[in-house]
Amino acid sequence: MMNKKILYLVVGFVILCLSLVLIFLMVKHPAGISPLPPVFLNTSPSPSSNPNSNLNNSGGNNPAPGKVAVDEEANNLRTHYPGSYLKNNLPYQTNDFKANVNFFDDSISQYRFVVTLNDDQAKDSFITWLRSLKLTDQQISKLAITYLNSQQASQVNKIKSMLKPYDGNNFTLSYDPSLDSINVLIYKSNIPAGEQEFNDYLKQNGIDSRDWLNNLTIEYK
Repeated sequence: MMNKKILYLVVGFVILCLSLVLIFLMVKHPAGISPLPPVFLNTSPSPSSNPNSNLNNSGGNNPAPGKVAVDEEANNLRTHYPGSYLKNNLPYQTNDFKANVNFFDDSISQYRFVVTLNDDQAKDSFITWLRSLKLTDQQISKLAITYLNSQQASQVNKIKSMLKPYDGNNFTLSYDPSLDSINVLIYKSNIPAGEQEFNDYLKQNGIDSRDWLNNLTIEYK
């Protein structure tokens, strides 16, 4: 009899414990409502709000890769081949002067240039412009430049206006007004005679030197 009472007490205690556990769970998580996941706030700045971020940044202080390559090429050209660098910035004209390419002189392996000066102060203006291209005074002193006054430049323009294809004994000459270029072909069979004949032709037309001409191309065939 006593054993049955003890068994009833144990069973009752177990049922009571299970009931308490069930009540606790129902109170903490009501039926039909799932617990919300924890929320973590991201306090780090996004790329768009961070002024130091360069993501998706095509402007700002970072030059485009293509521009960097072009600048490096120009710097290299200016440092090692100042004549070619100057050629790439011509023709150039102001109220004081007009600068252009003369021709590529094989004898000195560099370009020659012709500059028309409109007054006595124009040469200083031209030198100042060369310096603005970041050419040094030493580089400028080594450039092959011929300076013309207004009268000499006028004579060149006069000849150009009348220039027609010319076929000499040892050279030929043609003028392209659309490009303002003079093309000379000297025959390789007698180059000294062709050079002399070309020089004589210029002097007969009031041009003391081929250095007066701009955009002059000389070929030897």
